[in-house]
Amino acid sequence: MLFYKIHTSLETLPIYQWDKVQQTNDLSWLLYNRKPINKYLERDLTRVYASLVQNYSTGKNRVLEAKKRVVSLLIELVIDIAKNSKDTEKLKKASKVLRALMIDSTHEKLLWNIDFTETPGQRGLLTQIAIEIKKYNTQVQKVKDMPKQDIYNQLANLEAVLGVSIDIYTCPVVQWQAYVKTANTKININSKNVN
Repeated sequence: MLFYKIHTSLETLPIYQWDKVQQTNDLSWLLYNRKPINKYLERDLTRVYASLVQNYSTGKNRVLEAKKRVVSLLIELVIDIAKNSKDTEKLKKASKVLRALMIDSTHEKLLWNIDFTETPGQRGLLTQIAIEIKKYNTQVQKVKDMPKQDIYNQLANLEAVLGVSIDIYTCPVVQWQAYVKTANTKININSKNVN
């Protein structure tokens, strides 16, 4: 039996691994030591990822804010289906589709290719999710059209502004966010003093 240890908190998850999850949609980056994923681990990773996304304070990151809205609605739909459905096959279908969309929210077609809703409320949620996925895709496209600033460019900028050395392989996400906030504050103060 394999033992898996998952980063369940943004206080332990290194920013490098969080960035890898966002860039690759590979949830194995949430593990302390990356290993092959089985269906049970995938289920656990999806649950943890949904929680991390909900807890991630994005500030002005429109892509992650859009993804948070999609994930929130997906969770709401899963809960509704679990409460109201008596058809186990529909539950299985819904579980697979909704987990896939939590990981990679760009594939709206998945919502419509499989019938797993039973109530008007569930179909309404499905429509809301589709709208939020379109908004998410719009934000993703805007980011793709912008010049790339990867984690290493961000690291260089932070280190230059703050005058500190940061190890992205061990720096937790919450600490990284604090560095970004401090750097933004410092930049804002400096720009006000110039004017």
